[in-house]
Amino acid sequence: MNIFLKSILAGLAVTVAGYFIVLKKKKQKDTYNATLLLKTKEELTGAKKRDLLESLNERAEFISEKHEMDFYEPDKLKIKLNDVYDTVGLSDLYSGSSRLEIWETYLQSDVSAGLQAADEIFRKQELKKNGLVEKETEDTLTATDLLSNVKEVKEALKNEKVDGLKKYLFYYESNVLPQAVIGYILPADTSIVFPVLRSAEVREHLPDDIKFVLGQPDDNQKENKNRLELYAIKTYNQPDRPFLTDMDIDESIQDYNLDNGKPVINIKFKPYATKIWEKVTERNVNRALAIMVDDDVVVAPVVQTKIVGGNVELACNYYTVSEASTLAYLLDSGRLPTTLSVISNKITRAESPISIKTILPLALCFALSTVAAFMIFRQLKTSENK
Repeated sequence: MNIFLKSILAGLAVTVAGYFIVLKKKKQKDTYNATLLLKTKEELTGAKKRDLLESLNERAEFISEKHEMDFYEPDKLKIKLNDVYDTVGLSDLYSGSSRLEIWETYLQSDVSAGLQAADEIFRKQELKKNGLVEKETEDTLTATDLLSNVKEVKEALKNEKVDGLKKYLFYYESNVLPQAVIGYILPADTSIVFPVLRSAEVREHLPDDIKFVLGQPDDNQKENKNRLELYAIKTYNQPDRPFLTDMDIDESIQDYNLDNGKPVINIKFKPYATKIWEKVTERNVNRALAIMVDDDVVVAPVVQTKIVGGNVELACNYYTVSEASTLAYLLDSGRLPTTLSVISNKITRAESPISIKTILPLALCFALSTVAAFMIFRQLKTSENK
């Protein structure tokens, strides 16, 4: 066998060994190709269209180095992403607004009387539906009358076995601890509970500026794990104006909690927002603040003391690392110029996980090892001839 062939075989052997030793250690994941069809809220032209494409390109670079996008209709565009490793939350990356809002809250103790009133009012309504209250009484019985005759109503309900609102909304009638969660509700029961809580009769027994919002699943329950937390936020009669939003964020980074290792997002507010944050935390000591993302409460910590410096750690107990990382990026990058909705999201496995980034090192390894082997074999041959 001549020196040249030996050198090629040696170079090939070194390259194969390098592949298994180095590349396999990296545990290279499968990659995917994704095609998204998106629709804008309105037709865009000129500068607005360019601004949107620029923002979307920045988001594409977050997950894929190979991508292309363009409008195929005035209000519709196609995005192609190649070699994507993580497709979790891909639609949210483009359609999710990731609106962060921080609100002051009412504690459970602030609204317990109102919830009990809601329970009795709902019982009254159920009595009417079942014909258990005479029509003459129905027309004259007010919420105040009902509550002033609780004993009689309860006795009637006991005999007739009519369920109150507690059948659908679980809450503690008293709680000495400062707790932001005022109750728990199954998703399917929101259509029953929310109309009752928003009714004029019940609103008479609740603060004027209260707004009910949902939170995360109740992990403390073994049986009803799908129950969602219910919160009551203070709107100060301005329901669209939280005191801080994602627009006030200067920087957000995904990190991990040192105690439990779960993903968190470290948020730093802008200088003017830092002053607002300090004032709000100062007046809410021993009360809870609700941090919402896209209309759901993610966490509602009780403020222990005035917080200075404008730093917040957003716990992501219900998020995967990938979801937390995506959310941190979206909060940091800001909102899109317009609202997008996903028409379709097609994901396929890439034909080969090997890219040019892996081929080039292998080719270089083969070339260098072949040359090195050739020089070694030639030196040995020269030595033998001598």
